[in-house]
Amino acid sequence: MQMKRTVLVAVLLLLGACGGGDAGEGGTETTGDVAPHLDVPGDVIEAIANPDVPELDDGSGDAVSADAGEEVVDEGANPGAACESDDDCGGGICLDWLPGGYCAVPGCGPDEPCPEGSMCAPLHHDGVEFNACLKLCDMLEDCRFAEGYACDRDATCWPVESGLILHPEGESCILDTQCGADFGAVCYPEYYANQPTGFTDGYCIIWECKQNGCPPGTKCLDVNTSTSACFAECETADDCRPGYFCHATEKVCLAGCESALDCPQKHICLDTYCLESYHACSVSNPAGWCPDNKWCDRGNCTGKQFDCADDTTEPNDGENEAVLLESRRTFGLKVCGDDEDWYRVEAPAGMLTEVELVFSNQAGNLDMLVYDEAGEFVRSRWINYPYDGLLISDFDVSNESHTTYSPEKDGEILVKIVGAKGAENNYGMAIRRYPYEDGELCDGPSMTEDCSGIPGGVLKLYQFPEPAPDDPYGGDNYHFETVSGYKWARRELIMLIRQTLYETVEKYPGTDSVGIIDACQEDGVTPGYNIGEPRHCRTCHDEGGNIDLAYFATDGNNYVKTICGPGGTNVTADGMQCTSAAKDEHIVDLERQVFFMARLFDSPRMRAIGIDPVIAPLLGAKADEMYEAGEISAQGRFGIKNYLGLWPTHHHHIHISLKWWGHIYPEAQ
Repeated sequence: MQMKRTVLVAVLLLLGACGGGDAGEGGTETTGDVAPHLDVPGDVIEAIANPDVPELDDGSGDAVSADAGEEVVDEGANPGAACESDDDCGGGICLDWLPGGYCAVPGCGPDEPCPEGSMCAPLHHDGVEFNACLKLCDMLEDCRFAEGYACDRDATCWPVESGLILHPEGESCILDTQCGADFGAVCYPEYYANQPTGFTDGYCIIWECKQNGCPPGTKCLDVNTSTSACFAECETADDCRPGYFCHATEKVCLAGCESALDCPQKHICLDTYCLESYHACSVSNPAGWCPDNKWCDRGNCTGKQFDCADDTTEPNDGENEAVLLESRRTFGLKVCGDDEDWYRVEAPAGMLTEVELVFSNQAGNLDMLVYDEAGEFVRSRWINYPYDGLLISDFDVSNESHTTYSPEKDGEILVKIVGAKGAENNYGMAIRRYPYEDGELCDGPSMTEDCSGIPGGVLKLYQFPEPAPDDPYGGDNYHFETVSGYKWARRELIMLIRQTLYETVEKYPGTDSVGIIDACQEDGVTPGYNIGEPRHCRTCHDEGGNIDLAYFATDGNNYVKTICGPGGTNVTADGMQCTSAAKDEHIVDLERQVFFMARLFDSPRMRAIGIDPVIAPLLGAKADEMYEAGEISAQGRFGIKNYLGLWPTHHHHIHISLKWWGHIYPEAQ
């Protein structure tokens, strides 16, 4: 199917849908083509709220830092605790409309920070908008899950729907597979190409309805000169979700707002659209997204000249002046011209330590460079810095993350923030730590929800940790050949890959580090959609259960490269796979490759491994031989003989795919 990438200036932004095949669907990987911009009729645009968006209240900033001012109230406020009335909240207020009540601290802002362990967020209720401190979290276990709370994208405990389900057209979605399949519905996401679309919480939509029709309850509209789409029908605004209004003449639900009262909780009305406080310039994110020609100043979008006065962490312009980041969220930071900002981050043993640079790329591109505690360069958004050998501008997106791990040794990393080509911008730093332990199966009592990647109905992935020298499951076992934004995965996938690589290196000492390519985006979507250039077919890397790795090679270099004959000479003319000559001349280390894949197939969570069609029979024959010798299990052999995907474009990497989880992918049950 032809890819549709659509843009509606100031109304709808980008959506991508990629056809063709890849690892998960047995076709060819593709980057797709750009489709025309999507436009709606002028009367539809006029119906959207007044474009003169009011400035947020003066108090709508963020708790700049735990060490930047006094707390609003004493610790007795206990944000996130259950309550029946304000008296239960130690000087705070009880949000009694939430399940079991929720203690919060009102009135926070840039000059009124929140108590330790909480974060300022924009809320509204009963016609009133206000800011309040909510409980910070890292994992589901931090929240009152039994009462319907989970850790959301804001990293705060908040009520959520339990479990992601199929939704009809016009309803919310994260992934295409949540939308009805009968008419080919896809998910128009809340963000695409790192820009807000205006479609709050996503929107299940059907394209080309002039040819294919619409299901009951939806109406077909022309959206530009070349296509059409089904929209949910309505009679009044009450028929539409928060963040949408009922168009007066077309009688369909379209995105738009006049104030935050029209939006879901923890969204603000910005540029006439409801945007998550997680992404938009807001009290929660004072380095967030603003419309063109504006930048985020203490939670408000402003067009005034950027004030590049030194922030409170200066001087930190060199490695020896690096400032220790102790707070979970630190905002009010700035990069000015050729300035460098250095920080130290503690990495306790047994914890995945994730460091995130929070900024809006369109206001000025920033880079985060990571060094070990000895000052040796580890990586940038890419692998090197400057970005030699890659058009890294294609990956210039807001926010960058780095995750490190050591099972036994407390450590520290150094982080340098610089402006790309002299860019200036404000930013924040977020630190999250998660308990982690390697093992063959992700089935511990504290991990069960995390294993699926959807704890409590909120999609939550982890960034595959950078290998550390003192980590026996990392060390020299693997390295990355992708950008940091495509290293996100379910906990179960990270554990399985690290465990199996560890066992392979133990079995075959001297094995070279294996290259890891794409896993998933942090939002659970296949890599490349965040920049409008999908790198794989639609859904092939969704939900963090798929990952690409290099082959084990006989030349001692397990980097991603063509394995068809010496120097990659035995490749078909279209460059899609090995030729038959590769049966006799290839560089795959068959024994190590079979051992590694057999151990993967010993896991009950394995679904398939994508492999070059010419190499697959050679691996099958080697699996028979190794099984007879007692070197692999019957289950491992069975997997190699029956669950290898013979997929073109896999002559330089293999694709490892875990089983889907039924409540996200019902068609896979």
